[in-house]
This record gives sequence, C-alpha cells and structure tokens, in this order.
Amino acid sequence: MPSLLVSHKYMMKRSQYRFMLPVRFRNPHNDICSQVWECLLDTGAHTSVIPEYVSSDAGHIVENGVGTASLDAAWGDSQETFHHSFVLEIMASDRQSVVYTIPETIFDCTTGSNHNIILGANNFLNNFRIDFDYPGETVELHW
Repeated sequence: MPSLLVSHKYMMKRSQYRFMLPVRFRNPHNDICSQVWECLLDTGAHTSVIPEYVSSDAGHIVENGVGTASLDAAWGDSQETFHHSFVLEIMASDRQSVVYTIPETIFDCTTGSNHNIILGANNFLNNFRIDFDYPGETVELHW
C-alpha cells in the first residue's frame, strides 16, 4: 500500500453523534456544481445514495438516469434508483476550498425523498483510509 501523503480532519456534529462531510457535486455533462451539502458518512451502507434535491441542484433530471436499480434501505423499504454520474469535490471544513476530488463516478439517485445524502462504501469510502475518533469527536480522511 502506498504511503498516505494527505489527510483532512473534520469535527463530529455534537448534538447528532454523526460524522457529516461537506461535499459539492459536479455534473460532468454540463459542468454545473451544486451548493455544498452536508453528507453522512455511513460505514454500514454498501453504496452511496444521492437524493433528488441534490441531483437536481447539479442539473440532472433524476428519471433520465442511465440504468436503474432497486435499493433496499436499512429500515426495510425498497426504492427504485436512477444512475447518474457526478464528480465529488470534498470541501474543507470552512466549506470554501476543495481538499480532494473524486473523478466522475456513477451514483444511485432517489426520487421524492428528503433523506440525508449517504456516502457509503462503494464509490466513496473505498477511496480513503478513514480514522473515526469518537472520544475526540473527529473523523480524518487519508488519501
């Protein structure tokens, strides 16, 4: 494994006991960037799930996605998703500068749901070594 040259540390959302990461989504087809969104790091999720409000913010029409899939949620629901590509720009804690970019990747996008943006193992977490420090209330991404 190559040595890890760069890392960035984020603080936990104290009242929620969740690690949220500021991310901007760029549509590679029209170069529209979304606003910066707080995204949930979910080590139990096998994939990342992008809600319609984020896809639309980046200029995608969710139902026009390339391919579909059925996603089984942790709470037992099953939902159809549509595949769209995004370039993910992980922002610094100040939400102003990009600290890391994940090249164009396909994500599952949902319709009509206001759930959190979920960053799971496939297509997100597998890009990093991640150190969770619950007592210190920080998470550190290494790449």
